[in-house]
Amino acid sequence: MDIGTVFTWDKFPYLRECNSLIKRRWFVHLGHSSAFNNPVYIYIITTTTQLQHYESCNNRSNHLYIRFDAGRFGFEQKCILDIDGGFYSSITEEKFSYYKFLCVKKGKFDDNTLRGVYNLLIKSQHISKKIKQDIHESLNLAGIIHLNQPK
Repeated sequence: MDIGTVFTWDKFPYLRECNSLIKRRWFVHLGHSSAFNNPVYIYIITTTTQLQHYESCNNRSNHLYIRFDAGRFGFEQKCILDIDGGFYSSITEEKFSYYKFLCVKKGKFDDNTLRGVYNLLIKSQHISKKIKQDIHESLNLAGIIHLNQPK
């Protein structure tokens, strides 16, 4: 899957909360760990249509996020890409390959949008420097260069 691909994953199995519904989720592919890692992990970030959580004084208003309108990059509804709350880094390529038949490509971010996501991502306190470096390398390999190094 290409960097920046927007896709749905039907019956997404990796729930963070025990009482969450298994449902179709929307994701953006941001890269993977080094090929020298065993196993290799993919880095994906999910969106939410629960926009009210990001209004001022609500529980996610201090998260790093980007808002998208319906119709952009294949999104069917207004949504938010939550850098701090929607990032997944523990799914191996092998597991993703197993579930890939449940994934459908919907669109693709352009280079400028990927740069914007990356620039927010490197500010996150919830994502490790190692993962940020992996994503930096993945973006570089995809031709998105001259990005700030993670600190």
